[in-house]
Amino acid sequence: MATYAIGDVQGSFEELQALLGAFGFDRAKDRVWFVGDLVNRGPASLATLRFVRDLGDRAVSVLGNHDLHLLALAQGSVKAREDDTLGEVIAAPDRDGLLDWLRHRPMARSPGKSRRNCADRGTRSFSPNFTVRARTAGTTSCAGSTGCASSSTQ
Repeated sequence: MATYAIGDVQGSFEELQALLGAFGFDRAKDRVWFVGDLVNRGPASLATLRFVRDLGDRAVSVLGNHDLHLLALAQGSVKAREDDTLGEVIAAPDRDGLLDWLRHRPMARSPGKSRRNCADRGTRSFSPNFTVRARTAGTTSCAGSTGCASSSTQ
C-alpha cells in the first residue's frame, strides 16, 4: 500500500489522472491525501470533486481557500470572481451532495500518530505541477514544494 499527498489540484482533473497514473495509483489499496484546493482555476472542478468523493476512504481531503470560496459562493455569501471556474459545480444536478461532502472535510488533519498537520497554506499560486509525497514501505520520496508537513511512516 502506498500513500500519496497531493496539494492544489484546483480543478485540473486530467492532470490529476495523469499524475496518479504515473505513480501507478491502485484505487483498491493505495490512499491519497488531498491537501486543499480541489477546485477552481482549472477547467474540471466538477469532475475532480466527483472523483475524490467517489474514492471514499481511499482519499483524505482537507479544505483549502478555493474549496471554502466554493462553499461561500454556493451559499450566496460571496460573489463570483472574474477568474472563478466554479459555474459547472454550482449548476450540477448533484451539487447539493457534492457541497455537503465538501462541507464536511476538515481544515487540517494529522496523519496517524504524527504530531504534524496537513493543511492548505491558502496563499499558493496555481501550478499544473502538483505537490506530491509518496510513501511506500517506509520510504518517502518528494517532488515539488509542499503545504503538507512530512508524516512519519506507519
